[in-house]
Amino acid sequence: LGGVGEAPRSMLSCTSLHTQAPCTWSRQEAMQEPGYPEPRQSHSAVLADRCRIFVFGGVGQHLPSGEAFSDVWIFHLDTLLWLKAEPSGGAFPGRGGHSATMLGRLMLVFGGAAGSSSSSHFNDLWAFDVDHHLWVQVQTDQGVPPLLPRTGHVALAIAQTPPAAPQQSTTG
Repeated sequence: LGGVGEAPRSMLSCTSLHTQAPCTWSRQEAMQEPGYPEPRQSHSAVLADRCRIFVFGGVGQHLPSGEAFSDVWIFHLDTLLWLKAEPSGGAFPGRGGHSATMLGRLMLVFGGAAGSSSSSHFNDLWAFDVDHHLWVQVQTDQGVPPLLPRTGHVALAIAQTPPAAPQQSTTG
């Protein structure tokens, strides 16, 4: 989804999917009702389960001063329909150039910038519950130095679920 085309500043909005066999790309025309994301770049996309892709943020050419989107769109692979999520929770600033990865049922979003012309870079971590459409800012461990603000990076969750709290051993 999206990106920048060959023409100067031409943002794309097409959806292309990779088929399993044979290994070829095919363009899937997504249904345009009830809507679909505006063309964008520097956004993120995660596969939440076998049939839903969540797309967050990015920078659009029609936003003033290169501002970033703060929207969440869900692409249903079984119906080829886009639906705009209506998240609840904390006020979440739009951004592009961030990273996103899935951990359990959470889409974790880190860093990015407020827009293409912004010098405001972030080092915050947010979690989006893909089942309840809820944003929550994640407070990092106080004993760990914060990461430097950044954009244009990647993230990968190593564990499939958050680690369990250590159990206190009992001897008797």
